[in-house]
Amino acid sequence: MAKAQPSLFWNMRNSLGQYKITDQGQGKVIVSMKGGTPTFVDPVDEENRDIRIKGFSGSGHLSSVLKNVIDLGYREVKRPSLPVNLFVEDNALTLCTARRNEKGKIVKEYDYLVMKVANGTLDPETVTATYDTESRTFMLTQEGEVIIGGRASADDQLYACIFESTKEHVMLQELRTRGESGSTSISLPKGWDAEAIFIYVFVNSTRERLSSPSTRAYPAPTEAELLEARLAELQKEELERKRVAALDTVIDRKQRVVEAMLSARETSFKAREDAIAAGKTPREARQEETRIYDELMEAFHATETEEDDAQIEAEERTAIEKREREEKARQKAKERRRAIAARVAAEREEERELRHLEKEEKKKRLEELKKS
Repeated sequence: MAKAQPSLFWNMRNSLGQYKITDQGQGKVIVSMKGGTPTFVDPVDEENRDIRIKGFSGSGHLSSVLKNVIDLGYREVKRPSLPVNLFVEDNALTLCTARRNEKGKIVKEYDYLVMKVANGTLDPETVTATYDTESRTFMLTQEGEVIIGGRASADDQLYACIFESTKEHVMLQELRTRGESGSTSISLPKGWDAEAIFIYVFVNSTRERLSSPSTRAYPAPTEAELLEARLAELQKEELERKRVAALDTVIDRKQRVVEAMLSARETSFKAREDAIAAGKTPREARQEETRIYDELMEAFHATETEEDDAQIEAEERTAIEKREREEKARQKAKERRRAIAARVAAEREEERELRHLEKEEKKKRLEELKKS
């Protein structure tokens, strides 16, 4: 069977009039309206837009520089997205910012300390990096510890991205597997600026289907960065704990409903049998069964409603107590600030009085000297 395509589509490449045309292959063509040029009433809004776009473009620029690393570091991409899309998404708001210089030109500023070159669901890995200035060599050391129960395997492969930010040189170095301890030596090529080096490490699964978030090995994370990362980890764990608790509550309720329905069904079925044994007609027996079932389920739902009301009341009471504690803490903080301000004001007043007394004493001595 022959398949034909209209000649109109053969000649269309990117656009047709006010429409944008995208060929996704396999006979799929998307036609959408072109975006219009935005207009701004306030010049400040337009300026903020221009600076924001310039900052976003910085991540797009680096995506081409780091393409080989990104393709390996973002393995869990879902079509129609590409690894580069995830890289830009991870870095758009943090990696590059823009500002106007003294000549009025918009310039980009990069913060390579926060750059991400990989992401995924595997557990990240920490590698220690040291640099020897004489040999221009980095030593990357890994401990080879694999925590049982996590998303990590001993045969996961570690990689290091060595990035020289001055000339935007990139080196992708294969390290050891996650379960192997040891050190890997990496020599800097000639022309690379050692003071502009950033090293990021990430992990891939054996079949390269999964990847981990990247971590910065060099320069080593500061204490403040480690604390911030720990705080983010604890906050994430707290959100997960609340999610699991909410899920457990839903499961418990469903379990109670199932048990109540089974119990009501068993009791109402026995009531129907007793009604038939008492000489009632099958229709009357079914009515008795339905009545008993409905009464039991209504009683169950009434009990559940009472428990819900009690739970809501307890939560509201807890929320009120929390707000009261927070208000007391705010009041105490205000009082402390007032006390500090009063103490500082008193100290300054005392200093002024001392300076005034010293001035008067000097004036008195000068007068005595003149008289003598």
